[in-house]
Amino acid sequence: MFTQRSGSYNGGNPQGPAIDLAVDFEPHFDDYFACQYEVNVQPNVELDIKPNYDHASVVIIGEVIAHRLQQHDGRLMRPKDIMTYMKTMFGIQVMYSKAHAALSYALALTYGSHEETFQQLPSFVYVLEQQNSGTVTELQCTEDNKFLYFFMALGASIKDFRRCMCPVIAVDGTFLKRRCSGTIFVATTQDVNEQAYPIAFGHGDSENNTSWQWFLDSLKGALSHIDDLVFISDRHASIEAGIASVFL
Repeated sequence: MFTQRSGSYNGGNPQGPAIDLAVDFEPHFDDYFACQYEVNVQPNVELDIKPNYDHASVVIIGEVIAHRLQQHDGRLMRPKDIMTYMKTMFGIQVMYSKAHAALSYALALTYGSHEETFQQLPSFVYVLEQQNSGTVTELQCTEDNKFLYFFMALGASIKDFRRCMCPVIAVDGTFLKRRCSGTIFVATTQDVNEQAYPIAFGHGDSENNTSWQWFLDSLKGALSHIDDLVFISDRHASIEAGIASVFL
């Protein structure tokens, strides 16, 4: 049975902003606390919650912070920032695990899920090439159409490297620890101001012979032939094997 509640809530702070929401509550049980309410949010109506209500759900917190994920200093909110914000503005003590879950919900609400983002890669690649002349991209999927490898070298980076930079490229990879794991591959050089200059980026499953050879082969295709090209690496066995196979 649903119960609708609406009104004004400012966390006990007369100067604080009220949440502009209307919520339909349906009692049920979940992993966050013994009894929670399923929330259906409707715009342009204010929500009435008592200031001492300390069981705000992940959904409610996510809805509240979704429009303020980007902070004044340019970085995204972190779980600790959410905990501080909810305590300061609404007097609600939020545990780290719930703040982390609310952040994930807010990110998905604002930017879409990981699955949705990967599905947009072909469109991203098309627009990137159309809007950046000379840009080279490669997108490879498995036989069942699942993401496998991605390569990107912006046209401006390719042009400037070939025109006015030393033929020295540093390559490396770093693993990702989030839900969609894998490895980010990078190829960089040094400009005349001794600053790191990006040439190409890639994404693969891990640092293995197959993925490194695929990235280096895509890099060679983007740069074409360059005389006396030198590579700098951490001497990872797969990098050595890939350079020997593709460039030698």
